[in-house]
Amino acid sequence: MPLEVESSRLNEWLDAMASRFLAASYRRGRFAAGLHAFFVFGIKQAWVCLFGGLMIALLLGTYLWFKLRYRHSGESPAGI
Repeated sequence: MPLEVESSRLNEWLDAMASRFLAASYRRGRFAAGLHAFFVFGIKQAWVCLFGGLMIALLLGTYLWFKLRYRHSGESPAGI
């Protein structure tokens, strides 16, 4: 059973722009097309890393917040 992922409008727009510019760069040569594909890949990876970094920041932030909040009290976060 294949996994179906809904595409966002931003992702569709980026793909359309990349396809249009990649088609234009093929007219300039294979090296230009390869360089362009590399830069598009870098932009997409940077976008993914942004959200990954935010997730890690939230995980660390909540860990530190609970650690500082319940450091000296005898209660646990779940109230048990």
